[in-house]
Amino acid sequence: MTPVTESSSSDKARSVACEDNCFGAYNLIWLDRLINSPKYLDKQKELRLSINYLQTFDEVGECIKHIQSVSSQHRLIVIINDDFCQQLIPEVHGLPQVFSIHIYCENKQHDYQQNKLYS
Repeated sequence: MTPVTESSSSDKARSVACEDNCFGAYNLIWLDRLINSPKYLDKQKELRLSINYLQTFDEVGECIKHIQSVSSQHRLIVIINDDFCQQLIPEVHGLPQVFSIHIYCENKQHDYQQNKLYS
């Protein structure tokens, strides 16, 4: 069972890979409606210092399609905003390529309820 925590959304996917196009053991998928805002662009830069591959989405349907299309031999860490929990988690929770799902939100009670459903 995939561990669940907090994350966000995308219509167009944008990939950011390390210079030599390498892929680490884990690929990060980040879904958030505001993924292209300056606040999140700065966070993406910070993340690229620690990971080899980051793919962002601002639309849940495209994110789900992408996750489902990834080989089960890859390991995905998914970050989503709590706005997308009910749409994304049931669709990808049991997939072997999904190592973990992290949900971020400001409503702590909501966090707890989501974690209980899928932990």
